[in-house]
Amino acid sequence: YIGNLPLELNESDVDKIFAAFDAGPMDWPREPNGCGKGFCFVEFASEEQAIAVMGAMQGFQILGRAIRISRPHNALAPSLLTPAQSAVQPLPRSGEGKIG
Repeated sequence: YIGNLPLELNESDVDKIFAAFDAGPMDWPREPNGCGKGFCFVEFASEEQAIAVMGAMQGFQILGRAIRISRPHNALAPSLLTPAQSAVQPLPRSGEGKIG
């Protein structure tokens, strides 16, 4: 996940910015009018590359905006979870169980 992207950017711009990290396929959500939403999802060849990008580019300024980079909340690799995160159980989805 790469967030807080300037709305002026397009896929080609983001691809160029992350080319040094061998960015793979990119998912670029759009508004109904075709404009970007200010975030995208980028795949990298390995977990190590993704971690390198998060370390190197977190807070990087693009057109005056500090970008945010993280894994999507549903894509945390078990090896990267802290003990506190491992203890957290997801809430059941509607129809999958009860709370309380």
